[in-house]
Amino acid sequence: MFNFYDKLLHEIGKKKGSDAIYINIGAMDGIMFDDSAAYVSMYEYKSLYVEPIPYAFNRLKNNIQCKLKYLDFAVYLYIKIK
Repeated sequence: MFNFYDKLLHEIGKKKGSDAIYINIGAMDGIMFDDSAAYVSMYEYKSLYVEPIPYAFNRLKNNIQCKLKYLDFAVYLYIKIK
């Protein structure tokens, strides 16, 4: 049985197809620990992959054909609490 995540990605793929945009922060090599790689490929989502670790970033570029862009930097969220 599909879980919610599977159903959601299928529905987005069916409705939006290649108009959908997929963002993967901490992409690693684009395959390891990535349950959505098959959906991105199947429905040809435009995609943005962010990976700061150099060896993983190089593997990412070899493993995934990205329709938008690869970014090799870290993402940091700063929240100021008063």
